[in-house]
Amino acid sequence: MSEPLKIGLLFPWKGLPAMDRGSARRVVPLVSLLSEHFETVEVLSPGDRDPVIDGNVTYDFYHDGPGGRWVSGLAYRLFEGTTYYLWRGRASLHERHQLWHYIHPYFQPSLRPAIRRLASRVDVLLLKYPFWSSLLPRGDGSKPVILSLHDVLSGAISQPWLRHTVRGFELDACRRADAVVCCTESDADDIRSAGFDPTYIPHGIDLRAQPCRQIPQGTEFERIDAHKKNGGLVCFFVGSSHKPNREAVEEIGKMSGALLEERGILFVAAGSCCGRMSPANNLIMLGTVPEEALDWLYSACDVVLSPLRSGTGSSLKTLEALAKRKILLSSSVGARGYHLVSGRDAILSDDFAAYPAILRGLMDDKPLREKLSGGGRGFVQAFDSRTVYLPYVGMIKSVHSNRS
Repeated sequence: MSEPLKIGLLFPWKGLPAMDRGSARRVVPLVSLLSEHFETVEVLSPGDRDPVIDGNVTYDFYHDGPGGRWVSGLAYRLFEGTTYYLWRGRASLHERHQLWHYIHPYFQPSLRPAIRRLASRVDVLLLKYPFWSSLLPRGDGSKPVILSLHDVLSGAISQPWLRHTVRGFELDACRRADAVVCCTESDADDIRSAGFDPTYIPHGIDLRAQPCRQIPQGTEFERIDAHKKNGGLVCFFVGSSHKPNREAVEEIGKMSGALLEERGILFVAAGSCCGRMSPANNLIMLGTVPEEALDWLYSACDVVLSPLRSGTGSSLKTLEALAKRKILLSSSVGARGYHLVSGRDAILSDDFAAYPAILRGLMDDKPLREKLSGGGRGFVQAFDSRTVYLPYVGMIKSVHSNRS
């Protein structure tokens, strides 16, 4: 029986309720679970569309008009130019963006009113990512807040002043929250060292999801399907435009070059980390694809690649690969946050030059492929979203009763 509580969830990225990107694939299963335990769940995120209602779940959207977008664009240009000048280019655009995430909300005129309207309708607020913390209502009548830190982004910044400033925003968001959730054990230890008492709740995945069998339209997908039917090995990578993902695509390009004469191995990359092109006979880049096409690609591939050199938090791609009985070939960064055993659950290696030889070995060793796919599936059983996310239910009840 559901509790008579109304839950609000604040999510700073576009695209919901579609699950065609990693951040959405983390939050939508949580929303689904919460809808089974509470009266209503209302999600607010950016978007220029009408609300989407699914049972007792409402996905609502905010957007600024032309004037607001002009203000936001001007603020960004000033921020970009100023910070580039201050550090003479020594701080990368990616690192400076970690500060912009906290500044940008002040230049989005419709955001604060939208948050306040949502807060007035619900009993508890879940803040996914800390960027909007400064806009939350305070004082009498404010609602209890649970903050989820998907990543401790300050840890990935090299410039000292910039790292210190972003760290200050992160910790200030923790102070304003009634409870803090970290998605990796290392992040929880980091936040605990700053004097807080975070709860570790890893990312979960819906293990009930069925594989997509319908081949998407397009010659590239037909080519992948034909390669698979001919007994070839399909190696897949998907990622956003995040810099570590773009670097991973570069590494995959090097792998395809080293295996150009190996007709049995095909590389496929998808997501905003790459454009749509086929730069080599054994490499297909699809760019951004719909959710259904992404599901089919996971079903069609044999190996999921994660050659990441940097990154924060934990990667949902790891769980998705193992849940679908795919072999994961990853760097230690790509598998961060998970206690995988190389050779049992996956293959872990930070020597990207060795990946072509590893893939040749997998191509010729079917028993090894079966062993790894089975081991990975066994590992991921502990991350079923319907179990992993249950602590949120108790936490919501606790913070609400403490404020009552």
